[in-house]
Amino acid sequence: MDWNKAFRLHSFAQLFSILTFVVVFTGFQSAQAGGCSTAMTTFCNDSSKTKNAADIEKCEKCSANDCDYLKRRADDKKDEFTKACKSSGQGTDSCKKKQAACDDTAGEEEFNMSESLLAALNKADTGGASKCTLYSGQGFYEEKDRIQDKLDDVNKKLKDNKKELAEINADFTKDLKKIQEDIADAQKEYQEKEADTKKAQRDRASEQAKQAAEMAQNMRKLESTILQKQQEKDDIYADKASSLGQMTEDVANSTCMDTVREAYLKRKEALKVTSQKSSTKSLIQAGGSNSNYLNMSFKQCMAKFYNARMSLIRKSDAKIYVNDKDIGYAQSEIDNLKTQLSQMSTLEQQAQQDEQTTLTQQQQALQQKIQRASSEMQSLLQTTQQKAKAVTDDSNELQTRYKQLSNQIVALGAAPAGGRASTTSAREVSIAADDYKAARDAANKASCEYYDTLFSDSGTAKAAAGKEERSGGGSTKKSKVAN
Repeated sequence: MDWNKAFRLHSFAQLFSILTFVVVFTGFQSAQAGGCSTAMTTFCNDSSKTKNAADIEKCEKCSANDCDYLKRRADDKKDEFTKACKSSGQGTDSCKKKQAACDDTAGEEEFNMSESLLAALNKADTGGASKCTLYSGQGFYEEKDRIQDKLDDVNKKLKDNKKELAEINADFTKDLKKIQEDIADAQKEYQEKEADTKKAQRDRASEQAKQAAEMAQNMRKLESTILQKQQEKDDIYADKASSLGQMTEDVANSTCMDTVREAYLKRKEALKVTSQKSSTKSLIQAGGSNSNYLNMSFKQCMAKFYNARMSLIRKSDAKIYVNDKDIGYAQSEIDNLKTQLSQMSTLEQQAQQDEQTTLTQQQQALQQKIQRASSEMQSLLQTTQQKAKAVTDDSNELQTRYKQLSNQIVALGAAPAGGRASTTSAREVSIAADDYKAARDAANKASCEYYDTLFSDSGTAKAAAGKEERSGGGSTKKSKVAN
């Protein structure tokens, strides 16, 4: 049984009591006007007879002024109330207190889950709402267990959401750190590559400067050698020219003629000495004629002169050839060094261009990686925010549901006094009490003088003393109800 159903039953019972009174009063007037047949009266008073809704309505109209019927009906309702008290696990006095608490809580209005009533139900157990249970013991604990299971489930989901949020944040931090580390590693790699490149360039520049200095020194030595060899060559040419100038044909003839004259004088002197010792024939045989001797001496002198001239030319040309060879070798070495310097410069420029190209490509790769990382971080942030929002929204809904379930537990009211064994709720006891009071009031309003032994402080009939034997019933009423 839910709340609305319980309160509707209560309201319906009250409405039914009022309608019963109207029907009884109207029936009383109708009976006075037209009366009821004896058979109908007997049928209505016979509780063993099965009556349908139409029969009950006829009996109500017929018995609207029948005190026996009204008292018997009040006794039946009192018995129902007593049974309800017993099945709820309470005594009659406790039932009356619970019934009063339920009446104070719900009043005469039909129950609905309004904010004001929820606030009343959330009061301490000493409040009225907590004293009016809507369930029997079995129903109360079953409903409480059912709601508690849902609360436990909601609470578990809230804890899971909290854990999931923590995992989302941890994953975000981890992924973000990984992206940042990748960027830092790429930047470090580029910086190291750039530093290594610059160091390599400095080392090469230092080595090239050293090699260039050595080459320049070698070229200066070679140039000095060339100048020296050129000077030597010039000296050879000068010596050759000077020597050849002293070996001209005229100089040779003049020199040889002088030599022939000297030879002639010497021969003449020799012939003079010899003539004193030997005959002329002996002299001629020893040296030949004077003309032949002089001619031979002249030719021999000219031959020596010619040979000396040719020897000078050969030696000078040989020296000049050697110097030319040395000069050519030195010049070739200079040209080779210059070529090496030029190639070194060209190779260095090419190496620097290659290194710069590599650095540029690596820098572009780094920039692209940074851009991709930025996009990844933005996507990661959006995804994380979406996940976190979904979990947060779910947690908000769960918290709302948790409050609703908590309110439902509070709204259950106090546990029935009879514990789990009770089968009737305080609200049902209250309804049974209201039904009894309505039947009691209907009897008293019909001047049947019904004495209330349960609720002696309420009723609609005037108090009267004495006892009245129940007609057709078994119980005696002791105290008459008074307003």
